[in-house]
Formats: sequence, C-alpha cells, structure tokens
Amino acid sequence: MGKLWFIAALMAVLCVSGCSAESSVAGQKNASAVTAKSLEPAEAKGAVTLANKIKLNISQQEYTAVLEDNPATRQLMAKFPMTLEMEELNGNEKYYQFAEGFPANDEDIGQIHAGDIMLFASHYVVIFYKDFPSQYRYTRLGHIDNPKGLAEALGSGKAVVSFRK
Repeated sequence: MGKLWFIAALMAVLCVSGCSAESSVAGQKNASAVTAKSLEPAEAKGAVTLANKIKLNISQQEYTAVLEDNPATRQLMAKFPMTLEMEELNGNEKYYQFAEGFPANDEDIGQIHAGDIMLFASHYVVIFYKDFPSQYRYTRLGHIDNPKGLAEALGSGKAVVSFRK
C-alpha cells in the first residue's frame, strides 16, 4: 500500500511540474510576442510621425498635412520640394496631372472631405476643398490637418501649391 501511495504522489508531482513547465514556456512565448509588438516601428501602427507630415504653401498660407504610408506617397515625396500649378475642377477640387503614373490602390471613397489629398487614375494628384459624396475611386494620399480657409486660399481658378517635407 505504501508503494502505491509513493507512485501516486510521484505521478502527481511529475504532472504538476510538467504543467508548470508548459505554462512557463507559454508565458515566455507570450512575453516574446509582447516584446516583439512593442518593438514595431510607430509607422507600422499608423502613428503620425515627422516622416509623414508635410507642409503645403497656398496663397501665402501654410497648411500641415499628414500623408498615408503607401507606395504612391513615397513616390510623391521623392519629388519634394515641388511647386505645382493646379487646375480647377467642379468647384470643389484642384488637380495636377503628372506625366508618369504613381502606384495606385484605388478604393471606393464614398465621402470626400475638405482637405483630402487623393490620387486619381494614377496620374492626377487632387486636393479637395469641399465636402461631398463621390462615386469615384481614389488612392488615399493624405489629409490637410486643418482645412479652414482652404477654399479661399485655393481660389476659383488655377492655384499654385508648394509641397515640402
């Protein structure tokens, strides 16, 4: 009977130590995952950084915009600083047509907001200065932080817009 008791106690100890070893390994894996996540760059989490903030000068007014992190914006930023003479369209947007195309990832936007900066048909950079619903597809480039006075700054005809990092 004593031998049976000893074997049962030994089995219980082995079982408990095995479970704690497994939970220790699982705990180490979870700790590693937490550490790995906390080491991700801020850009990967969609955080606003200096790398994706730009300045636009329009009619002697300066605006700050936050750009998306995508291939189109990286190609656009490679051209900075630049000044574009943008054309008027539809009483709600200014656009500039580039000779070369940009990598597009068009999506149904649905609602345009004043200050949106979009890519249309891979060649047109567009700055919107009014809110309105849209059925067109665009690639998001960014958004002007505070578009107050943007429509007045852009005016009714062509507009000269300077972009810089």
